[in-house]
Amino acid sequence: MFLVVAVCYLALLSSAVLADRCKLKNDTTDEVRDVFLNKHNEYRSKVARGLAKDRQGGTTPTAGTMARMSYDCKLEETMMKLNKCIFRDSKSGNGENIWLSTDTRLNKTHAATMSTKIWFSELETKGIGKENKLTEQVFNRGVGHYTQMVWQSSRRIGCGVKVCAKFVLAGCQYQKRGNLIGADIYEKGDVCSMCNCQQCRCNKKEGLCDAP
Repeated sequence: MFLVVAVCYLALLSSAVLADRCKLKNDTTDEVRDVFLNKHNEYRSKVARGLAKDRQGGTTPTAGTMARMSYDCKLEETMMKLNKCIFRDSKSGNGENIWLSTDTRLNKTHAATMSTKIWFSELETKGIGKENKLTEQVFNRGVGHYTQMVWQSSRRIGCGVKVCAKFVLAGCQYQKRGNLIGADIYEKGDVCSMCNCQQCRCNKKEGLCDAP
């Protein structure tokens, strides 16, 4: 049996603006980037449309505003401090999710798929509740990876995978950081009825707010 561990780290945001493909020479392929990004948006869409199961009862409330995430190369550059093969907070100042598996046969694409799946599974295994607020009690259930993934104001991610001698590390960093105790995870409402950022438009099919 292989050990799978996930740890969530919370920190302040830093400035990063790139959402295009990266040229960082860190062995992260566009395929791996796409898996991380697409899985985040797939899960955010499921939550926004009220289709994700919540252990605390029923499904997630629909989101009046849930932004589609974009990819940020500067966040990836910071995240690739995983290259040191140390399973701990990078102290970057960004929101952060990290995952570890002792199955060193995993390729990077599979690691990207598995890590996001494990983070998101906290909703179904531990739950949030209809209030959709990150109270200290809710956070202490161990849902911080899930809440960071779907945090309304977290719109950019940068991710990476490192195959180490005895384990595989995968992680993503987020801007803006999420998991602010006492705050709503996202605004509840009719599906993408509150896409109120400048020139944003609603993608009804996916329930996400697309920024220009």
